[in-house]
Amino acid sequence: LSMSKMGIGAALSYSINAKFMVPKSWVGSILLPYVMEFNMSASTEKLAAIGKLLRPESSEIETADEEGLEMENETGQNAPIEEANNAVETVRELLGSAKLATRLRDFDLEIDDMIEIAGSARSFDMMNYLPRLVSTEDLYEIIKAAF
Repeated sequence: LSMSKMGIGAALSYSINAKFMVPKSWVGSILLPYVMEFNMSASTEKLAAIGKLLRPESSEIETADEEGLEMENETGQNAPIEEANNAVETVRELLGSAKLATRLRDFDLEIDDMIEIAGSARSFDMMNYLPRLVSTEDLYEIIKAAF
């Protein structure tokens, strides 16, 4: 948590800003929960730590998944995946409560233009140093989810 690198959100934000002049910070805040979800399998522990910081009260709450299976570990706390999901959901709630745009389509962008954006973002060198491999198709799927 002490250090972070530019990655998917930055590359997509730069690419969208360059073509459509939408502020990078606006695009980045929309993409943040989707990028967190994408990286969850490679960064579960880091996202779990963020989840605990954002929702300390949920760390002690017993929860169950859809099948009724307990989602807590042997210490009585939520499993890391549950804490990581808490981080994503809390970020979504914070963005919503701030009355910020929550979808890329809010900027009058066209989904058909996003294929080029995904390719442009994938060409950034920063994309080679991420917690998991990212393809142009992965980037397009993130964009579609955020659209």
